[in-house]
Amino acid sequence: MKQISMIEAGNQIRAARALVGWSQDELAGAAGLHVNSVKTWEARERIGPGHAVEAMHTALEGQGVQFTNGGVQLVEDAAA
Repeated sequence: MKQISMIEAGNQIRAARALVGWSQDELAGAAGLHVNSVKTWEARERIGPGHAVEAMHTALEGQGVQFTNGGVQLVEDAAA
């Protein structure tokens, strides 16, 4: 089973959205969430596990975002 680096803070969500050029509305749609949920999570300094976090993580990872020790990066060969 693949090891997943999870989102640790709201600023990672904002940074990941910026990397893929998504608005909060676009992330919400891709993750199956209401935009207010994205706004709430982005405002948090610390983030724990949960359905909304996992949904955002999956949507962003699907666009090539990799979450790393408190940061994010765009992986070039995400489709490979």
